Amino acid sequence: MVSWGQVWVFCSIPISIVLAAIVNRFMWAGRNADGTPKQPLPPYPKQGRHWLYRHAKLLGAPLSVTLSDAKGFIPAYKRFTQWSNELGEIFCVQLGETVVMVLNSPRAVYEVLVEKQVLNSTRSRLDIVEEVMTRSNTLLDKSFDESWRQLRRFLHDALGSRGTDQWDALIEGAVDDLVVLLRKAAEKEETIRIKNYVDFVSLSVMLRLAFGKKVDIKDPILARILDDLHDVEAAQQGFLNRWSRAFPLLKVAVRLYEMLPGTKLDKLRKQMLTPFIEMYMELKEALGPDGNKNVDMCLAKYLLTNEAPEAKVAEGQRPPKPLDDEIYLINLVHLIHHGHVYVSTALLNTFSLLASHSEIQSQAREVAQQQRPLKLQTSNRIPFIRAIVKESLRLRTPAYLGIPHAARIDQTLVHPTTGTQYRLEEFAPIIINAHAIHRNPSNYPNPDQFDPARWLSAPYPKGYTNYSSYDLYMVNLQHIQQTNEANKAKEANEAIRANADESQREQQRLAAKKTISSKGSATPAKVAEVPVPTAPAHITPRDHFAFGAGRRICLGAALAERALVHAVASTLANVQLEAISIEEREISSAAYTYWGRTEIDAFVRLGF
Repeated sequence: MVSWGQVWVFCSIPISIVLAAIVNRFMWAGRNADGTPKQPLPPYPKQGRHWLYRHAKLLGAPLSVTLSDAKGFIPAYKRFTQWSNELGEIFCVQLGETVVMVLNSPRAVYEVLVEKQVLNSTRSRLDIVEEVMTRSNTLLDKSFDESWRQLRRFLHDALGSRGTDQWDALIEGAVDDLVVLLRKAAEKEETIRIKNYVDFVSLSVMLRLAFGKKVDIKDPILARILDDLHDVEAAQQGFLNRWSRAFPLLKVAVRLYEMLPGTKLDKLRKQMLTPFIEMYMELKEALGPDGNKNVDMCLAKYLLTNEAPEAKVAEGQRPPKPLDDEIYLINLVHLIHHGHVYVSTALLNTFSLLASHSEIQSQAREVAQQQRPLKLQTSNRIPFIRAIVKESLRLRTPAYLGIPHAARIDQTLVHPTTGTQYRLEEFAPIIINAHAIHRNPSNYPNPDQFDPARWLSAPYPKGYTNYSSYDLYMVNLQHIQQTNEANKAKEANEAIRANADESQREQQRLAAKKTISSKGSATPAKVAEVPVPTAPAHITPRDHFAFGAGRRICLGAALAERALVHAVASTLANVQLEAISIEEREISSAAYTYWGRTEIDAFVRLGF
């Protein structure tokens, strides 16, 4: 029989942890380890702030499951954009006990996620469903350590911009299948739900990319994957899961329970992984010990037949866990799920915008038809089609608030607008407010207008100083430094010209006359000016934040944009889209993107 003393011993540890957390929260809040006060937090909205759950109720984050049906509901990204207009480039929101940092300008993104990327590149773990589904072993949610860097280098070699060409034939095959289906529907002048076709081409590309598996639109595996994704999103919208994002202690308790075998999430994880385990094992068997060259190239083949990058381990440190089948599989599944949600949302948004703007669609169809037969390389050389995709990603970013980063340590930063110091707390989630950045009229005139032509007149939007290297769209520090030096040089030159006294001007005129009399012509002498540095030639402009920024940026950004451009060009070269009905629905959570997205449900009539 168990005694009360044994019960007390068993319960004393969790009780001590809870009490320590409470004491730390209320006695040491706002103080450093040495007892000195911390810098204040960035400004935060005053309206709708409850004493317990702070801004959580106003944002609807942990309280409402069917957010689109809630009376007067305003999605979180729209709230954040409203607050950015009031509070500036950086502010914070308080969801219960969780403080979230929100970045609302390219400059703020650069200073926090690029200039200090080593300090702010870990992954925010607010969502229990994602942790259970992936065991925190994917590139997006793995801790920032040597094993993460090792995995990132491995996948970047396969997916990064230098490796995109090897996937051209794979993308072309999936898009060709889509065009055949659309032409058949156009011949009958059918009205179709375009989402069904977009889901097909998106999943088709992802399955070919990950496992080399080819499917048709009636393959039952497609319906199964979509059903599993629906179940994941439903789990993310669960009451306890949403509340746990605001209260860390509740999250600890819920996570401990959900990690137990036999729970609902554990069963969902096994259900979700089963078809992919079968694909992975079939491919591994087909490859054999020597790597069968007859097996089509795919990411799984690349991971299994190439040696992983060597881990760099400092003296005295334990080497990371070797990359193995389990890590490869969960990353491939995560890539399929996350990539499908993102690509299908982006493509559906683009098609619905084109169907609603007949003049832009006609212009795009004309330039696309002139390039037939279209290959992926050809499509991506059509400036207007690329502009359409960029404008769609700007206006209807698939994830307006993106994938959160998190701070690794407490930091003191300088507010880019006010110059005041503020603190960034350890583990605080950091969000890129792409909705506010992409709707800022100082960067994008008439920001609510669908205007692809804005991308044709300049290499990047007005006011941007962020540039990115060719791989990973990472902002290039060298150019930022050169930009700062250039701005200083221009200011110095203006001061030199403005302050040049009359005697200097007279000397210049006399020198000019002397030169003219001796040679017959001359260029007037100039005041000595500071040389202005130029941007290095090997970098490309960073013109939107649809794929994130910093070290957690989407590795497949270049590949995804190329695929989107080819799908749009090939579709427009073959069929015409006429909007019959278009409805928008706010989804509070999306697979692995817990801030949600706007989903479009469009019915279009096809023609030639």
